[in-house]
Amino acid sequence: AVNRAARIASAAWGGQILLDLQTSGIAALPSEAVLNDLGVHALKGLLHPVQIFSLDPLDDCEDFPPLKTLSAHPGNLPEPSSPFMGREAELGRLRMLLQDPEVRLITLLGPGGAGKTRTAIRAAGDNAGLFSHGAWFVPMESAGGYGASLEAVAESLSIRPGDGKTSMERIISFLQHRELLLVLDNFEHLVNHGSFIPEILAGSAGVKVLATSRFRLGLPGEHLVDLEGFSGSDGYGKGLFSQAARRADPAFNDDSGAMDEICRYLDGLPLALELAASWVRVLACEDILRELTENPHSLHDPL
Repeated sequence: AVNRAARIASAAWGGQILLDLQTSGIAALPSEAVLNDLGVHALKGLLHPVQIFSLDPLDDCEDFPPLKTLSAHPGNLPEPSSPFMGREAELGRLRMLLQDPEVRLITLLGPGGAGKTRTAIRAAGDNAGLFSHGAWFVPMESAGGYGASLEAVAESLSIRPGDGKTSMERIISFLQHRELLLVLDNFEHLVNHGSFIPEILAGSAGVKVLATSRFRLGLPGEHLVDLEGFSGSDGYGKGLFSQAARRADPAFNDDSGAMDEICRYLDGLPLALELAASWVRVLACEDILRELTENPHSLHDPL
């Protein structure tokens, strides 16, 4: 508790009073003061993000700078493991939709291995400033239905159980006065259990949802953004292959032209390109191309 209090205090500016969610619920607050929600923040040394409130006088609310926390914007977006490449058109389309107040639900649609998760995270990070309470990533691959989906959302938002409320009631209570973006990743197996999304949106006017899926969700108000493999002409597929190849072999170099053929054969799909590039430790590009064409299932068999 002492460490938690110290971390919260270190995020404040001189003269600023901060409380976490638990303290705000049990403290006896003076009648001439008000609590203002400053969002959920990552703090150094704490495993889970913390919802922070400021205690301000009713008649004189000083305009403090943003809290001195680890994140420029509240949220829990994963850090990318390698540099992001391309997708300018798709990112531009996503930004336009995220800026539109009439758009509440966006589905980033594409085949497996197209890079939907990374593109969604990049779009969320680039546009987190549009939402006063940031962008939040919810991995859905382990959720097995309606109830498990709600628990995945609650866990990612660090919403505590209790008070006899249902999962939906707790989520709505938490979100109803917030402006944030929910990134629901790997949603394709939950298409038949997606009714909780309209429920959340109906109860939380400031929330938008960006889902990634192989299939459209078929929900009211859904806007689609298609994501396919890199084209041969944009150069990103070749660049991604070279980048992944140099992670496997820093001395990698190829001028045979086989890289272009590999990219075309794999339809420019980022995951397939990265898997094929890992083979440069033991095979030249011409041999990788031959292996792929002679054994189409070879990407599933590590060399």
